[in-house]
Amino acid sequence: MMMDIGKLISLDKDRMNTYITTDSHFNHERVKEYCGRPENYESIIWSELYNLTEEHLLIHLGDICWYDNIEIHKKIAELRCRKVLVRGNHDKKSDHWYLEHGWDFVCDTFQITRHKKKVLFSHKPRAWDGYFDINIHGHLHNSQHNMGNNLLGIQRHGQYLVCIEDLNYKLIKLDTILKEA
Repeated sequence: MMMDIGKLISLDKDRMNTYITTDSHFNHERVKEYCGRPENYESIIWSELYNLTEEHLLIHLGDICWYDNIEIHKKIAELRCRKVLVRGNHDKKSDHWYLEHGWDFVCDTFQITRHKKKVLFSHKPRAWDGYFDINIHGHLHNSQHNMGNNLLGIQRHGQYLVCIEDLNYKLIKLDTILKEA
C-alpha cells in the first residue's frame, strides 16, 4: 500500500533528514561513456544509500537502473530509510511494481512547501508555471547529453539540477539545496 506523500514528508519535519539523488543508472554501462563516470560509481552510490537509517527520507528523482533490474530493487528494498521514487524516463514499471519492490511512494512529480518555498520535484525540468518557487530535478547530467530534447530552454526560473556526477555520486540534503537556491 502506498503511503500518503503528505504523511511521509511530515515525518521529516519532526525527525528525518531528507536526501536527494537522481540518475543512478545502475547496470547502465554506456552511462560511464556518456558522463565520464568512474568504474566504481555504483559502489559509491550504494555506500551512500546504505548509510541512510530509519530517520532518513530518500527522494530519488528517477532513472534508477538500466531496465528494471530485479536485483537492484532487492537492494533498494533492503535500505532502512523511507524511499520516494519520482519516476524518470527509464522507470517503466507500474506504481504497484515499484511499491512491491521497496519504494514507499511513487509518482511522476510532487510538490511540498519547505522553508516557505513551494518545491516541485520532477525527473525532467519543468517550465515555470507560477506555482512553484523551485523545481528540483535531474535528467540532464553533467554532459548535457539530453540537449536534443530541447530541455535547456526551460533551465531558467527556479530550476535546481541535481547532477549526481557533479556531486561525486553522493547524496545531497534537501535543506542544502534550499539554502543554495
